[in-house]
Amino acid sequence: MSAVLILHHHNQAQWPQLFGAVEQLSQPFDVIVCAPQPLVVVANAQAVMRLPVSDHDDPQAIARALLPHCQRHQQVLMAADPYGRELLPLLASMLDRPMVSEVTAIAGQQWQRPAWAGAIEQQFDGAGIECCLSVRASGFAATACRGDGSALPEQLLAAPAATALVRQVQPLASARPPLATASTVIAVGRGVATAEQWQLVEALADKLGAAIGGTRPVIDAGALPSELQIGQTGQLIAPQRYIGLGISGATQHMAGIKQAETVIAVNQDGAAPLMQLADFALVGDLQQILPELMEIL
Repeated sequence: MSAVLILHHHNQAQWPQLFGAVEQLSQPFDVIVCAPQPLVVVANAQAVMRLPVSDHDDPQAIARALLPHCQRHQQVLMAADPYGRELLPLLASMLDRPMVSEVTAIAGQQWQRPAWAGAIEQQFDGAGIECCLSVRASGFAATACRGDGSALPEQLLAAPAATALVRQVQPLASARPPLATASTVIAVGRGVATAEQWQLVEALADKLGAAIGGTRPVIDAGALPSELQIGQTGQLIAPQRYIGLGISGATQHMAGIKQAETVIAVNQDGAAPLMQLADFALVGDLQQILPELMEIL
């Protein structure tokens, strides 16, 4: 009985947490890295392999190239990120196996995932089941490798090229820390409505070294790009500090911040759901509170 963890070069910062997740299965595992160039991998794995890919390769071709290496493993794991959400269902279909998505806790063959926008936690018993798991890296502690554990991956045959119309999406370029891994996140809601307030938000983020994200209405209004949406249909974050500005707290947004360690909220409505959830809630006008906060810092 063994597992295989599939990584890709875009989520390299989360590899330690993903190694921590697969080790919770308490069984031997291999690692396959999907990357255009060789990368040194530090993991307690039986074998480390690299599948040469580029950002414009057809996901189905990548899945077909991975298929023979996944068939000999009981469980196939990937991160629950945009890359994994596209590739792993294709693999599960080709393997004819069930898939458990957005796993947040693993204890051997017992797994847990949120459901109904985080309102309940589902428990799964995977003993003896061949399946695919997508895991939320933010829910797992980084692994500590025993010994050196370094390996330059063995190269696999590249995915066959396919004739296709390609639309390439470039990653969002920003001087701020990535939203998924930032220790401090400032989330913006419809309560941040003026250009002056946005300038104050950005200045606050600069002082705190924070990432900026937004609720779905803010994204739909075009104030922030879709990559910065926080919530069930956006990014699921686990920062040390979450600061919500002008956010009432819709269910789908709250599902995205369940793993935040400390929640700070500022809103004029003290009865808003996010204000009730927050560890620290400040009732007041952002126009007045943000300048005062900047002076304190």
